[in-house]
Amino acid sequence: MPNRRRSVRRNNNRSANKNNNKNNRKSVRRSNKPAVGTLSAQKATFAAKLAAFMCENEKLSDVVATPERGFDPRKNGRAVNKRVFGVLPFLHMNVTKQQFMKMLNNSSAVMKNSTQSLCMSNKLETKLKKVQFNCPKQSATGTSAFVTSICESIENRWDMRKNGRSVLNKIEYIQRKQQEMGIIPAISLRWCGGV
Repeated sequence: MPNRRRSVRRNNNRSANKNNNKNNRKSVRRSNKPAVGTLSAQKATFAAKLAAFMCENEKLSDVVATPERGFDPRKNGRAVNKRVFGVLPFLHMNVTKQQFMKMLNNSSAVMKNSTQSLCMSNKLETKLKKVQFNCPKQSATGTSAFVTSICESIENRWDMRKNGRSVLNKIEYIQRKQQEMGIIPAISLRWCGGV
């Protein structure tokens, strides 16, 4: 009989532990937020999509950071975080598509003028006279198409940017730690999509 009581107690303890573990796992899952890189394209912010676009070719091994120091430019004499540095301002601002388009359009005049100068120096209007090639007009159209294409690629290729999204997960992890430690404000994490 004593052996039977022990096995019943042991089974009761096991089932209680099992229930506690299940409850703990559920509460952890509820409190954990999904990593931004795992979000669907519909839930990802434009800033996150821009960062995934910019960081797609960043080696994961080159994304090196600590919450205290942030993203250092060098680690053991090796250059790291090359693209991450460029992404951080856009993430902290949670830049929108409209803001980014405005920035690109404001700088597109320089690109249009450079394209036009190159076109003229290559004498394309003379060489392509039969097709009525117009350097100023076609340079402006080409620049506008370039800006639009960049924004469309950023917006529509989230699912294809697996590495860029993995880099974002690393950035998000460090920034969440920094926010918990009071190093950066919570507003700096808006790019995570409110998750």
